[in-house]
This record gives sequence, C-alpha cells and structure tokens, in this order.
Amino acid sequence: MIDVGVVYGRFQILHLKHLEYILAAKMRCRKLYVGISFPDESYIQEDSEMDEERKKSSNPLTYFERFEMIRDCLIDFKVPREAFDIIPFPIERPEYLRQYLPKDAVCFLSICDEKTKREEEVLRSMGYAAEVLWRRNESEKGITGTQVRQRILADEKWNDLVPKSVYEYIISNGIDNRIKYTK
Repeated sequence: MIDVGVVYGRFQILHLKHLEYILAAKMRCRKLYVGISFPDESYIQEDSEMDEERKKSSNPLTYFERFEMIRDCLIDFKVPREAFDIIPFPIERPEYLRQYLPKDAVCFLSICDEKTKREEEVLRSMGYAAEVLWRRNESEKGITGTQVRQRILADEKWNDLVPKSVYEYIISNGIDNRIKYTK
C-alpha cells in the first residue's frame, strides 16, 4: 500500500463507475486525493466547435457542488474523512498541477480513450508516478456523466446510475432542474 494517491475527473454527476474508480484507488493508498478537473468556469466555453466536455451544458455543477457530492458519497461508503481530501485538478492546464498535487503522489488512471492516454503521458512527463487501474475501450466504459444528464433531460429514470447520496444531493439542491434548463 502506498501513502498518497490521486484520482481525478470532472464528476459532472458522480456516477457508479466513478465510484468504482475512486474506491479501487483508495484500496491502494492510505490517503487519497480526489481531483476535480474543470474546477471553474474559466475552463468552460460556449463555442460549438469545442470538445463536448468543455460545453456549459456538459458542466452544470460547480466545483463546490461536486466537492460536496464526492465528500458525502465517500462518507456514505464508510471511507474515513481523514483518509481522503478533494482538490482542484487542472489537467487541462498541466502547468498548474504542481500547485495542487502532492509531489510524492501516485496518480491512478482508468484509461478509456486517447485523451486519458495523453493525460497519462503528461503526468509522467511532469515526474508523477502513474498507475493504470484498468484499460477499457469506449464500449467497455460503462456509465458516463453524459448518460446521466441525458436521462435527467429526458425525464427518464436515472437514480440507478448514481450512488443514493448523489441522487439525494442532486434532487435536494435542484440540480436536476438546472440540467433541464441549461443549454
């Protein structure tokens, strides 16, 4: 078991595959930092030519909402609060990563596409250790935040895609309605 690990994602709605990834990493380290990428609106653009993940409609939750959602979920899954922290993780602007990441951290990755392969290379080039938890192709990826948001938009059942605490958080904070009305 290593001392310090890091996982990261946008978590633009924390779903069960995210939780699988986070918990798999936590089992390998004493302290886990959960990094939130696209931490603020400076990463979001309205340009239709941009990647889907940079669109406002793909990023309905604030950093703070994602922080609370992740924290509450991990506590609900009995991860001791002192065993994890939540940090910004600006992988899209790697020159800032050193401001947020512990230098001795092992970055755990789930590689499902070319983008995460490039991110692994970026992390290694910066001197961070990277451990791939699993490699999956797009068809093996499973649940995505896009699927969760699409079900919310379509008024379809979506609570089976997310941990119970996440569903309750989204509903109690009216985030489901924000998703329905964000273009």
